[in-house]
Amino acid sequence: RYWHFVDYYHMNVIIWYWHFVDFMWLIVYGVVYVTLLLD
Repeated sequence: RYWHFVDYYHMNVIIWYWHFVDFMWLIVYGVVYVTLLLD
């Protein structure tokens, strides 16, 4: 039961990390797009 809780928490961390990475890439692509658009 305790290990199941740890595994569940670990999965949440992985999911949160991937959402954070996707968000960072979205910002990077947005900045590049705006830079090329203004240029």
